[in-house]
Amino acid sequence: ESQEKKPKLDPSKGKVKLANLKYTTTTATIARICATIGPVVDVNLITDDRGQSTGRAYVTFEEEQSAIDCVQKLNEKLLEGRVVYEHSRSP
Repeated sequence: ESQEKKPKLDPSKGKVKLANLKYTTTTATIARICATIGPVVDVNLITDDRGQSTGRAYVTFEEEQSAIDCVQKLNEKLLEGRVVYEHSRSP
């Protein structure tokens, strides 16, 4: 099992990190897709100093189980033509 491809999950907050997103993917798209898994509290799309997406986002779910389900359903799956990864924390 590759350590790099294990999903990042903050169980206390139900937060997951999505990576390798298409640069044109919007917070609305992420929220819509994740809402099919469980109630979404927040989507934070990471941008550079020009306001362009870096291809990463943090999604906070209302419930920890929804975050776990998101990891299982979206890790290494296609989203808008790109394979999405959820990375574990660095040791």
